[in-house]
Amino acid sequence: GVLEEELPAVVFSDLVYVGQVMDTYLIFASQDKMFILDQHAAHERLIFENLKRRSARSKTYISSQRLLIPEVMSVSPSDYAFLMGSLQLLQDCGFDIESFGNDTVVIKSLPSLFAKLDPKTLIRDFLAEFIEREDASFDEKMEKIFVFLACKGAVKANHKLSQPEVASLCKDLDTIPNISSCPHGRPVFISHTLSDLEKMFKRR
Repeated sequence: GVLEEELPAVVFSDLVYVGQVMDTYLIFASQDKMFILDQHAAHERLIFENLKRRSARSKTYISSQRLLIPEVMSVSPSDYAFLMGSLQLLQDCGFDIESFGNDTVVIKSLPSLFAKLDPKTLIRDFLAEFIEREDASFDEKMEKIFVFLACKGAVKANHKLSQPEVASLCKDLDTIPNISSCPHGRPVFISHTLSDLEKMFKRR
């Protein structure tokens, strides 16, 4: 098999959808190739690209959704200091977080894409992601948050997808150029040519 970067562009909507394996891998076929797509990696890359597009278009980067009941959360002094120093960055990514005093914050809004996630878990995971708080630029930190949000928002492995969901994913993937890997660098899909398969089965 070869990675997508060695292939011509693939139009997923033009492929024949064969089925899902282990509720994680989507199998497609063309006349002379078979494609195995990792649904989490693919959706992760899709969300990441959409977040980048939105940030490029507007200074109010990501739309947010207000929580019906704000969540009050206690954190360590170092986490509190980091959150207070990252308020603009978080606001641009769709979070509304304010100081509640004494190493406590109140979470008022989350990015709309992730409104169904548990607010406290999302912030704890965010703090863990930024455990190494090196002196990165604003843009570098923003990109890292996009990677984090894409991972959190992407459909997971071991999740059954319906045929319409697969069709919608393919349509969206066709809007992303050079979709060879997820934001973490893992391949989104691999392919095997008919000749590869024939060699595997010792037909040639």
